[in-house]
Amino acid sequence: ATPVPVAVGDHVWFGAYPQTAAGTDETPIEWLVLDRDGDDVLLLSRYGLDCMPYHDRLEATAWSKCSLRAWLNDEFFYNAFTFEERQGVLSAFVDNSAAQGCAGWLTSGGQNTIDRVFLLSYAEANRYFGLTYSDGNASSRAAPTDYALTRGAYAAEDCTTEDGARAGFWWLRSPGYAYQSRAAGVYHDGTLDFDAVTYNRACVRPAIWVNLSAGSF
Repeated sequence: ATPVPVAVGDHVWFGAYPQTAAGTDETPIEWLVLDRDGDDVLLLSRYGLDCMPYHDRLEATAWSKCSLRAWLNDEFFYNAFTFEERQGVLSAFVDNSAAQGCAGWLTSGGQNTIDRVFLLSYAEANRYFGLTYSDGNASSRAAPTDYALTRGAYAAEDCTTEDGARAGFWWLRSPGYAYQSRAAGVYHDGTLDFDAVTYNRACVRPAIWVNLSAGSF
């Protein structure tokens, strides 16, 4: 198929996931186009699509071993995308080296992985949104869907996204400060933050690389 004209900064719809409070819908997922390499594009969900901990036990872990990675690449992947759509989602090399984490935190990010679905690292969030530890910005903020809210996602009363929605906390794949039992995330004000890997009010913004030639858009 001929690739559709998609540029960095565009919004595209691909796959479907519950987004209403009832949770019985299959609403098309809206994605931000963060990067493009030839016919391959990096997509990040515009909203926090679900709410769950980074890991199901309070222990030292890393992206390669956490329960959220397993869920994204199994349950989410097979529920959100049709068989045809799955053919267009690439198996991506996911860099978990020290350069991807917050340099001042000195926490190992563990082994590199190959994933169909992943979370952004701190370095990627810094590159695409200007995320830093000290200065909040609206472009780094994300709102949970109504479905994610019913699943327990936090949404601030006094901090909003660029389009005026209540902002929440969303996970990054990088480790948190000092210990692998903490994971990095983006605070509702748009700054880098961290919490215990079992924190159960964070929303999940999946990221995927998709080949445009698959013709799924």
